[in-house]
Amino acid sequence: MIFLKKTGKKELCLVGAVLFFFVFLLGACASRVEISLNKKELTLETGESYPLVAAVSDGSQVAWSSSDENIVSVSSDGRVTGVSPGNAVVTASCSVALATCKVTVILGDGNDDSSGDSSGSDSSGGDGSGSDSSGGDGSGSDSSGGDGSGSDSSGSDSSGGDGSGSDLPGSDLDLSQFDLYWADEFEGSSLDLTKWGYQTGTQDNYYGTLGPASWGNDEKQYYTEDAVKVENGALVITAEKRDMGGRQYTSARILTRDLATFTYGYFEARMKTPALPGMWPAFWMLPQPTDHSSTNNVYGGWAANGEIDIMEAKGRLQNVVDTTLHFGGGWPNNTYRGGSYTMQTTTEEWHTYGVDWRPDSMSWYVDGVKVYELTSDVWYSESAPDNDRAPFDQPFYLLLNLAVGGRYDGHVSPSASFTSASMYVDYVRVYKHKA
Repeated sequence: MIFLKKTGKKELCLVGAVLFFFVFLLGACASRVEISLNKKELTLETGESYPLVAAVSDGSQVAWSSSDENIVSVSSDGRVTGVSPGNAVVTASCSVALATCKVTVILGDGNDDSSGDSSGSDSSGGDGSGSDSSGGDGSGSDSSGGDGSGSDSSGSDSSGGDGSGSDLPGSDLDLSQFDLYWADEFEGSSLDLTKWGYQTGTQDNYYGTLGPASWGNDEKQYYTEDAVKVENGALVITAEKRDMGGRQYTSARILTRDLATFTYGYFEARMKTPALPGMWPAFWMLPQPTDHSSTNNVYGGWAANGEIDIMEAKGRLQNVVDTTLHFGGGWPNNTYRGGSYTMQTTTEEWHTYGVDWRPDSMSWYVDGVKVYELTSDVWYSESAPDNDRAPFDQPFYLLLNLAVGGRYDGHVSPSASFTSASMYVDYVRVYKHKA
Protein backbone atom coordinates (compact mmCIF):
# COMPACT_ATOMS: atom_id res chain seq x y z
CA MET A 1 0.00 0.00 0.00
CA ILE A 2 1.09 3.59 -0.54
CA PHE A 3 0.36 6.08 2.20
CA LEU A 4 0.16 9.77 1.27
CA LYS A 5 1.04 12.45 3.76
CA LYS A 6 -0.95 15.59 3.62
CA THR A 7 1.18 18.39 2.13
CA GLY A 8 0.78 22.11 2.69
CA LYS A 9 0.83 24.81 -0.02
CA LYS A 10 4.33 26.02 0.88
CA GLU A 11 5.72 22.52 0.56
CA LEU A 12 4.02 22.07 -2.81
CA CYS A 13 5.48 25.35 -4.08
CA LEU A 14 8.96 24.31 -2.97
CA VAL A 15 8.66 20.91 -4.62
CA GLY A 16 7.41 22.54 -7.80
CA ALA A 17 10.30 25.00 -7.89
CA VAL A 18 12.84 22.21 -7.43
CA LEU A 19 11.25 20.17 -10.21
CA PHE A 20 11.20 23.18 -12.52
CA PHE A 21 14.88 23.90 -11.86
CA PHE A 22 15.76 20.23 -12.45
CA VAL A 23 13.90 20.15 -15.77
CA PHE A 24 15.56 23.45 -16.76
CA LEU A 25 19.01 21.96 -16.08
CA LEU A 26 18.19 18.85 -18.11
CA GLY A 27 17.09 21.00 -21.04
CA ALA A 28 20.16 23.19 -20.82
CA CYS A 29 22.46 20.16 -20.81
CA ALA A 30 20.60 18.52 -23.68
CA SER A 31 20.81 21.70 -25.80
CA ARG A 32 24.39 22.65 -24.94
CA VAL A 33 26.25 24.02 -27.94
CA GLU A 34 29.99 23.52 -28.30
CA ILE A 35 32.59 25.13 -30.57
CA SER A 36 36.00 23.66 -31.32
CA LEU A 37 38.86 25.10 -33.39
CA ASN A 38 41.43 23.23 -35.46
CA LYS A 39 44.20 25.16 -33.66
CA LYS A 40 44.44 26.34 -30.03
CA GLU A 41 47.78 28.08 -30.54
CA LEU A 42 49.34 29.48 -33.69
CA THR A 43 52.56 31.27 -34.63
CA LEU A 44 52.63 33.49 -37.74
CA GLU A 45 55.11 35.78 -39.36
CA THR A 46 54.00 39.32 -40.14
CA GLY A 47 52.08 39.19 -43.39
CA GLU A 48 51.43 35.45 -43.12
CA SER A 49 47.88 34.09 -43.00
CA TYR A 50 46.30 30.90 -41.73
CA PRO A 51 42.68 29.69 -42.07
CA LEU A 52 41.16 28.73 -38.73
CA VAL A 53 38.21 26.33 -38.93
CA ALA A 54 35.44 26.28 -36.33
CA ALA A 55 33.22 23.23 -35.81
CA VAL A 56 29.90 24.08 -34.12
CA SER A 57 27.86 21.21 -32.71
CA ASP A 58 24.52 22.63 -33.89
CA GLY A 59 25.76 24.29 -37.08
CA SER A 60 25.23 27.84 -35.79
CA GLN A 61 26.73 30.83 -37.57
CA VAL A 62 30.17 31.75 -36.22
CA ALA A 63 31.42 35.29 -35.60
CA TRP A 64 35.16 35.96 -35.53
CA SER A 65 37.04 38.61 -33.57
CA SER A 66 40.59 39.52 -32.55
CA SER A 67 41.60 40.92 -29.18
CA ASP A 68 43.99 43.29 -30.99
CA GLU A 69 43.51 43.99 -34.70
CA ASN A 70 46.84 45.84 -34.73
CA ILE A 71 48.58 42.52 -34.08
CA VAL A 72 46.24 39.95 -35.65
CA SER A 73 43.39 40.55 -38.07
CA VAL A 74 40.70 37.97 -38.77
CA SER A 75 38.27 37.77 -41.69
CA SER A 76 34.62 36.76 -41.59
CA ASP A 77 35.54 33.21 -42.64
CA GLY A 78 38.26 32.74 -39.99
CA ARG A 79 41.42 33.54 -41.95
CA VAL A 80 43.86 35.14 -39.50
CA THR A 81 46.75 37.36 -40.62
CA GLY A 82 49.78 38.52 -38.67
CA VAL A 83 49.92 42.33 -38.73
CA SER A 84 52.71 43.21 -36.29
CA PRO A 85 54.80 41.35 -33.69
CA GLY A 86 53.00 40.52 -30.47
CA ASN A 87 50.31 38.28 -28.99
CA ALA A 88 46.57 38.34 -29.51
CA VAL A 89 43.61 36.01 -29.05
CA VAL A 90 41.24 35.15 -31.88
CA THR A 91 37.75 34.16 -30.78
CA ALA A 92 35.11 32.17 -32.65
CA SER A 93 31.69 32.60 -31.07
CA CYS A 94 28.01 32.00 -31.51
CA SER A 95 25.16 33.12 -29.24
CA VAL A 96 25.89 30.63 -26.43
CA ALA A 97 29.46 29.34 -26.89
CA LEU A 98 32.96 30.37 -27.89
CA ALA A 99 36.43 28.99 -28.57
CA THR A 100 39.77 30.77 -28.68
CA CYS A 101 43.15 30.50 -30.36
CA LYS A 102 46.24 32.24 -28.99
CA VAL A 103 48.20 33.76 -31.88
CA THR A 104 51.85 34.82 -31.64
CA VAL A 105 53.14 37.04 -34.44
CA ILE A 106 56.86 37.27 -35.15
CA LEU A 107 58.67 39.59 -37.52
CA GLY A 108 58.66 38.30 -41.10
CA ASP A 109 60.02 39.53 -44.41
CA GLY A 110 56.98 41.60 -45.23
CA ASN A 111 55.60 39.22 -47.86
CA ASP A 112 52.03 38.09 -47.52
CA ASP A 113 51.90 34.37 -48.28
CA SER A 114 48.14 34.42 -48.39
CA SER A 115 47.53 37.11 -50.95
CA GLY A 116 48.81 35.28 -54.00
CA ASP A 117 49.14 37.06 -57.34
CA SER A 118 45.70 38.17 -58.40
CA SER A 119 46.87 39.01 -61.90
CA GLY A 120 45.82 35.61 -63.16
CA SER A 121 47.66 32.70 -64.70
CA ASP A 122 50.86 33.01 -66.64
CA SER A 123 49.82 32.88 -70.27
CA SER A 124 52.80 30.75 -71.13
CA GLY A 125 51.14 27.71 -69.60
CA GLY A 126 54.51 26.24 -68.68
CA ASP A 127 56.27 23.81 -70.97
CA GLY A 128 53.32 21.54 -71.48
CA SER A 129 52.01 22.15 -67.97
CA GLY A 130 52.23 18.43 -67.52
CA SER A 131 50.48 16.38 -65.02
CA ASP A 132 51.81 14.62 -62.05
CA SER A 133 53.71 11.52 -61.30
CA SER A 134 50.39 9.84 -61.68
CA GLY A 135 50.01 6.21 -62.30
CA GLY A 136 48.40 5.58 -58.94
CA ASP A 137 45.72 3.97 -61.07
CA GLY A 138 48.26 2.03 -63.02
CA SER A 139 48.44 4.66 -65.68
CA GLY A 140 50.62 7.66 -65.07
CA SER A 141 50.62 10.97 -66.82
CA ASP A 142 53.01 13.52 -68.13
CA SER A 143 53.33 16.07 -70.88
CA SER A 144 55.24 14.01 -73.38
CA GLY A 145 53.60 10.65 -73.77
CA GLY A 146 55.24 7.28 -73.83
CA ASP A 147 55.17 4.30 -71.53
CA GLY A 148 51.45 4.28 -71.09
CA SER A 149 51.36 7.68 -69.57
CA GLY A 150 51.92 11.01 -71.19
CA SER A 151 49.59 13.81 -72.09
CA ASP A 152 48.52 14.93 -75.50
CA SER A 153 50.87 17.31 -77.28
CA SER A 154 48.18 19.97 -77.49
CA GLY A 155 49.67 21.44 -74.34
CA SER A 156 48.07 23.39 -71.58
CA ASP A 157 45.73 26.28 -72.18
CA SER A 158 46.11 29.19 -69.80
CA SER A 159 44.96 31.84 -72.21
CA GLY A 160 41.23 31.34 -71.97
CA GLY A 161 38.90 30.14 -74.66
CA ASP A 162 36.96 26.91 -74.69
CA GLY A 163 35.63 27.72 -71.26
CA SER A 164 39.05 27.59 -69.65
CA GLY A 165 39.75 31.25 -69.00
CA SER A 166 42.68 32.55 -67.04
CA ASP A 167 41.68 36.22 -67.14
CA LEU A 168 39.78 35.86 -63.90
CA PRO A 169 38.68 38.70 -61.62
CA GLY A 170 40.82 37.43 -58.75
CA SER A 171 37.76 36.41 -56.78
CA ASP A 172 38.48 35.29 -53.23
CA LEU A 173 37.39 31.95 -51.88
CA ASP A 174 34.38 32.12 -49.56
CA LEU A 175 34.58 29.17 -47.16
CA SER A 176 31.16 30.07 -45.72
CA GLN A 177 29.73 28.28 -48.78
CA PHE A 178 31.14 24.97 -47.50
CA ASP A 179 31.01 22.57 -44.56
CA LEU A 180 34.15 20.74 -43.46
CA TYR A 181 33.73 17.08 -44.39
CA TRP A 182 37.11 15.33 -44.03
CA ALA A 183 40.50 16.50 -42.82
CA ASP A 184 43.92 15.50 -41.62
CA GLU A 185 45.70 18.15 -39.54
CA PHE A 186 48.79 15.92 -39.05
CA GLU A 187 48.83 16.56 -35.31
CA GLY A 188 50.07 13.10 -34.29
CA SER A 189 53.48 11.46 -34.34
CA SER A 190 52.91 9.12 -37.30
CA LEU A 191 50.85 8.87 -40.47
CA ASP A 192 47.18 8.09 -39.80
CA LEU A 193 46.71 4.78 -41.63
CA THR A 194 42.93 5.01 -41.29
CA LYS A 195 43.17 7.93 -43.74
CA TRP A 196 46.26 7.27 -45.86
CA GLY A 197 48.08 4.37 -47.45
CA TYR A 198 51.58 4.12 -48.91
CA GLN A 199 52.70 3.40 -52.45
CA THR A 200 56.19 1.98 -52.54
CA GLY A 201 58.79 0.91 -55.07
CA THR A 202 58.91 2.00 -58.70
CA GLN A 203 55.40 1.11 -59.88
CA ASP A 204 51.89 0.76 -58.54
CA ASN A 205 50.74 -2.67 -57.36
CA TYR A 206 46.98 -2.68 -56.79
CA TYR A 207 45.89 -6.16 -55.70
CA GLY A 208 48.32 -7.64 -58.21
CA THR A 209 47.55 -5.21 -61.05
CA LEU A 210 50.83 -3.50 -61.91
CA GLY A 211 51.11 0.04 -63.18
CA PRO A 212 53.74 1.21 -65.65
CA ALA A 213 57.41 1.16 -64.67
CA SER A 214 58.84 4.33 -63.12
CA TRP A 215 55.25 5.49 -62.51
CA GLY A 216 54.82 6.08 -66.25
CA ASN A 217 57.05 9.15 -66.22
CA ASP A 218 60.65 7.88 -66.06
CA GLU A 219 60.90 9.09 -62.47
CA LYS A 220 64.19 8.47 -60.71
CA GLN A 221 63.08 7.77 -57.14
CA TYR A 222 62.24 4.63 -55.19
CA TYR A 223 59.23 5.27 -52.95
CA THR A 224 59.61 4.04 -49.39
CA GLU A 225 57.59 4.38 -46.18
CA ASP A 226 60.50 5.68 -44.12
CA ALA A 227 60.59 8.86 -46.22
CA VAL A 228 57.41 9.96 -44.41
CA LYS A 229 57.30 11.62 -41.01
CA VAL A 230 54.63 13.43 -39.04
CA GLU A 231 56.16 15.94 -36.66
CA ASN A 232 55.54 19.44 -35.29
CA GLY A 233 52.02 19.42 -36.68
CA ALA A 234 52.99 18.67 -40.27
CA LEU A 235 53.44 15.84 -42.73
CA VAL A 236 57.03 15.70 -44.00
CA ILE A 237 57.99 13.85 -47.19
CA THR A 238 61.74 13.82 -47.83
CA ALA A 239 63.51 13.06 -51.10
CA GLU A 240 67.02 11.85 -50.41
CA LYS A 241 70.06 10.83 -52.41
CA ARG A 242 70.17 7.20 -51.31
CA ASP A 243 70.61 3.95 -53.22
CA MET A 244 67.59 1.64 -53.02
CA GLY A 245 65.97 -0.77 -55.45
CA GLY A 246 68.38 0.14 -58.22
CA ARG A 247 67.61 3.86 -57.89
CA GLN A 248 69.80 6.71 -56.65
CA TYR A 249 67.02 8.53 -54.80
CA THR A 250 64.27 7.72 -52.32
CA SER A 251 61.08 9.60 -51.54
CA ALA A 252 57.42 8.90 -50.65
CA ARG A 253 53.92 8.88 -52.03
CA ILE A 254 50.72 8.54 -49.98
CA LEU A 255 47.09 8.26 -51.03
CA THR A 256 43.51 7.82 -49.72
CA ARG A 257 42.54 5.14 -52.26
CA ASP A 258 40.04 2.66 -50.73
CA LEU A 259 39.97 4.75 -47.52
CA ALA A 260 38.40 8.07 -48.50
CA THR A 261 36.92 9.01 -51.87
CA PHE A 262 35.07 12.13 -52.92
CA THR A 263 32.82 13.41 -55.69
CA TYR A 264 32.64 17.23 -55.75
CA GLY A 265 33.71 19.65 -53.03
CA TYR A 266 36.54 22.01 -52.20
CA PHE A 267 39.92 20.36 -51.62
CA GLU A 268 42.75 22.32 -50.00
CA ALA A 269 46.23 21.71 -48.61
CA ARG A 270 48.64 24.12 -46.94
CA MET A 271 52.11 23.25 -48.15
CA LYS A 272 55.68 24.36 -48.66
CA THR A 273 57.76 22.48 -51.20
CA PRO A 274 61.42 22.43 -52.26
CA ALA A 275 62.44 24.90 -54.97
CA LEU A 276 65.34 22.90 -56.37
CA PRO A 277 66.04 21.41 -59.81
CA GLY A 278 64.70 17.87 -60.16
CA MET A 279 62.02 18.20 -57.45
CA TRP A 280 58.42 17.43 -58.45
CA PRO A 281 55.97 17.94 -55.56
CA ALA A 282 52.27 17.35 -56.14
CA PHE A 283 48.82 17.41 -54.53
CA TRP A 284 46.33 15.70 -56.85
CA MET A 285 43.45 13.24 -57.39
CA LEU A 286 42.79 10.04 -59.33
CA PRO A 287 39.58 8.02 -59.83
CA GLN A 288 38.76 5.29 -57.33
CA PRO A 289 38.93 1.90 -59.10
CA THR A 290 35.60 0.16 -59.61
CA ASP A 291 36.89 -3.06 -58.03
CA HIS A 292 40.11 -4.77 -56.95
CA SER A 293 40.55 -6.74 -60.16
CA SER A 294 41.80 -3.69 -62.07
CA THR A 295 42.73 -0.05 -61.68
CA ASN A 296 40.01 1.23 -64.03
CA ASN A 297 36.67 2.82 -63.24
CA VAL A 298 33.42 3.02 -65.24
CA TYR A 299 35.17 5.04 -67.97
CA GLY A 300 38.08 2.65 -68.38
CA GLY A 301 41.73 3.50 -67.81
CA TRP A 302 43.82 6.65 -67.78
CA ALA A 303 43.06 9.27 -68.97
CA ALA A 304 39.54 8.44 -70.14
CA ASN A 305 38.77 8.14 -66.42
CA GLY A 306 40.30 11.53 -65.57
CA GLU A 307 42.95 13.10 -63.34
CA ILE A 308 42.79 16.32 -61.28
CA ASP A 309 46.10 18.03 -60.53
CA ILE A 310 45.42 20.54 -57.77
CA MET A 311 49.04 21.63 -57.51
CA GLU A 312 52.33 20.47 -58.94
CA ALA A 313 55.58 22.30 -59.41
CA LYS A 314 58.87 22.10 -61.28
CA GLY A 315 61.39 22.75 -58.53
CA ARG A 316 63.73 24.83 -60.69
CA LEU A 317 60.86 27.32 -61.34
CA GLN A 318 60.89 28.56 -57.79
CA ASN A 319 57.60 30.47 -57.66
CA VAL A 320 55.50 28.76 -60.35
CA VAL A 321 52.82 26.09 -59.84
CA ASP A 322 50.69 24.25 -62.38
CA THR A 323 46.98 23.35 -62.37
CA THR A 324 45.78 20.67 -64.78
CA LEU A 325 42.95 18.34 -65.81
CA HIS A 326 43.60 15.14 -67.79
CA PHE A 327 40.77 13.53 -69.76
CA GLY A 328 39.72 12.39 -73.25
CA GLY A 329 40.60 8.88 -74.37
CA GLY A 330 42.82 6.15 -73.03
CA TRP A 331 46.51 6.75 -73.62
CA PRO A 332 47.77 7.71 -76.21
CA ASN A 333 44.47 9.39 -77.14
CA ASN A 334 44.41 11.50 -74.00
CA THR A 335 44.50 15.27 -73.72
CA TYR A 336 44.63 17.91 -71.02
CA ARG A 337 44.03 21.55 -70.16
CA GLY A 338 45.80 23.55 -67.52
CA GLY A 339 47.55 26.71 -66.50
CA SER A 340 50.66 27.96 -64.75
CA TYR A 341 50.52 30.51 -61.95
CA THR A 342 53.36 32.73 -60.79
CA MET A 343 53.32 33.51 -57.06
CA GLN A 344 54.83 36.46 -55.23
CA THR A 345 57.03 34.18 -53.13
CA THR A 346 58.67 30.81 -53.70
CA THR A 347 57.06 27.45 -53.11
CA GLU A 348 59.37 27.11 -50.11
CA GLU A 349 57.06 29.51 -48.27
CA TRP A 350 53.70 28.34 -46.89
CA HIS A 351 50.90 28.54 -49.45
CA THR A 352 47.42 27.07 -49.70
CA TYR A 353 46.45 25.21 -52.87
CA GLY A 354 42.88 24.19 -53.60
CA VAL A 355 40.31 23.25 -56.21
CA ASP A 356 36.56 23.79 -56.11
CA TRP A 357 35.16 20.81 -58.00
CA ARG A 358 31.53 21.16 -59.07
CA PRO A 359 29.49 19.12 -61.58
CA ASP A 360 30.07 21.63 -64.37
CA SER A 361 33.23 23.52 -63.36
CA MET A 362 36.67 23.29 -61.77
CA SER A 363 38.16 26.40 -60.12
CA TRP A 364 41.72 26.44 -58.77
CA TYR A 365 42.82 28.67 -55.89
CA VAL A 366 46.22 29.70 -54.58
CA ASP A 367 46.20 31.39 -51.18
CA GLY A 368 42.44 31.85 -51.47
CA VAL A 369 42.56 33.62 -54.85
CA LYS A 370 41.09 32.02 -57.96
CA VAL A 371 43.83 31.52 -60.54
CA TYR A 372 42.28 29.24 -63.16
CA GLU A 373 38.96 27.73 -64.18
CA LEU A 374 37.62 25.10 -66.57
CA THR A 375 34.04 24.18 -67.40
CA SER A 376 32.47 20.88 -68.38
CA ASP A 377 32.08 21.90 -72.01
CA VAL A 378 35.87 21.57 -72.24
CA TRP A 379 36.45 18.16 -70.67
CA TYR A 380 35.09 14.84 -71.94
CA SER A 381 35.59 11.09 -71.89
CA GLU A 382 35.61 9.11 -75.11
CA SER A 383 34.00 6.30 -73.10
CA ALA A 384 30.88 8.40 -72.49
CA PRO A 385 30.39 10.79 -75.42
CA ASP A 386 26.82 11.66 -74.37
CA ASN A 387 27.76 12.54 -70.79
CA ASP A 388 28.94 16.17 -70.59
CA ARG A 389 30.20 15.71 -67.02
CA ALA A 390 32.29 12.60 -67.61
CA PRO A 391 34.83 11.67 -66.42
CA PHE A 392 34.60 14.06 -63.47
CA ASP A 393 31.36 12.77 -61.99
CA GLN A 394 32.76 9.74 -60.17
CA PRO A 395 34.59 9.22 -56.83
CA PHE A 396 38.24 10.31 -56.75
CA TYR A 397 40.91 9.87 -54.09
CA LEU A 398 43.73 12.16 -52.92
CA LEU A 399 47.48 11.80 -53.37
CA LEU A 400 50.55 13.62 -52.04
CA ASN A 401 54.05 12.87 -53.29
CA LEU A 402 57.49 14.25 -54.02
CA ALA A 403 58.93 12.78 -57.20
CA VAL A 404 62.49 13.18 -58.47
CA GLY A 405 63.27 13.91 -62.12
CA GLY A 406 61.05 12.51 -64.88
CA ARG A 407 59.43 13.82 -68.01
CA TYR A 408 57.39 16.56 -66.37
CA ASP A 409 60.33 18.97 -66.41
CA GLY A 410 62.21 17.47 -69.33
CA HIS A 411 64.24 14.99 -67.27
CA VAL A 412 65.92 17.69 -65.16
CA SER A 413 67.82 15.97 -62.35
CA PRO A 414 68.99 17.22 -58.96
CA SER A 415 72.41 18.85 -58.87
CA ALA A 416 75.52 16.84 -58.05
CA SER A 417 75.58 18.42 -54.58
CA PHE A 418 72.01 17.41 -53.76
CA THR A 419 71.60 15.38 -50.57
CA SER A 420 67.96 15.79 -49.49
CA ALA A 421 64.92 18.08 -49.65
CA SER A 422 61.51 17.96 -47.98
CA MET A 423 57.96 19.02 -48.69
CA TYR A 424 55.77 19.95 -45.72
CA VAL A 425 51.99 19.67 -45.50
CA ASP A 426 50.31 21.47 -42.62
CA TYR A 427 46.86 20.06 -43.37
CA VAL A 428 44.61 18.56 -46.02
CA ARG A 429 40.92 19.50 -45.83
CA VAL A 430 37.89 18.50 -47.85
CA TYR A 431 34.75 20.63 -47.76
CA LYS A 432 31.30 19.82 -49.09
CA HIS A 433 29.13 22.45 -50.78
CA LYS A 434 26.26 23.59 -48.62
CA ALA A 435 22.84 22.60 -49.89
